[in-house]
Amino acid sequence: AHASNEMEEREGVAQFDAAIAADPKFAAAYAGRARALASVAAGYGSAAEIKLNNDAAIASARRAIELAPRLAEAHSALALILFQGQFDAKSALAPFNLSRNLGEGDAPVLARFAAYCASTGRHDEALPAIKRAILLDPLNALIHRILGIVHFAAKRYPEAILAIQETLKLSPNLPETYSRIGMVLLALNKNGDALKAFQKEPHKWSKLAGIAIVEHRLGNRTRAEAAMTELADDTDTVSYYQQGQVWAQWGNTDRAMAELRLARTQRDAGLIAVQYDPMLAPLRARPDFINLLKSMGFD
Repeated sequence: AHASNEMEEREGVAQFDAAIAADPKFAAAYAGRARALASVAAGYGSAAEIKLNNDAAIASARRAIELAPRLAEAHSALALILFQGQFDAKSALAPFNLSRNLGEGDAPVLARFAAYCASTGRHDEALPAIKRAILLDPLNALIHRILGIVHFAAKRYPEAILAIQETLKLSPNLPETYSRIGMVLLALNKNGDALKAFQKEPHKWSKLAGIAIVEHRLGNRTRAEAAMTELADDTDTVSYYQQGQVWAQWGNTDRAMAELRLARTQRDAGLIAVQYDPMLAPLRARPDFINLLKSMGFD
């Protein structure tokens, strides 16, 4: 799973609902509602609730496109949900490309396009789009964090750390930011520094997964297992993707694959990093892992 701020996201949905009630033909409000629903789905709830929110988000994005066929934000919202909510990288490609062409002046649209390109290995397209987004909105912490993802996916690890540090300057308490630095440091085998980064992470399951991996590497099995137990016992959130990362790094590739299959069926949005995540390196040669990638529309 990956996190957003639940109260704010749910409040966002309510505000867009109010805007639509006031003006049922307000295309931008349908697009905004779709995005807010997608964020709620990505961060919270049971599998059934995730599916409900994703389905509502798709309907809302399609309505926005119907009302305003050239609204970049509408195509961007649809593409985001097809990718992150339906795990359909192929179907997301056309609306993402269209959003990029229509959204030259829209920083969040460009940033979402860049994140998609990074996740699907289109590194040559990801970097110019995210750099343009930062030019348009230089003080947006989330956009700097996506620059970090773009670099991380392309294995430009030092650049990834710099971008994520910039994110923290702009928004010191942004969830899932220290843990991203931790993941880069793990990829560089800087385990002591990675542990320090994970310990600063406010977001529970990113923190626990990171600690479970790094403590295991450092030979502290008891601490590693305690973190993993706490992660697995929290059934209020969908953290199958993170559990898959931990099992892969612990060398239990069968268990890791079982968790990733659960992530797929339970719609854990963390799965969109599956193609580039260095924590999953032990799985890459497995036929069932290759099949998982294919089933999600990754080439």
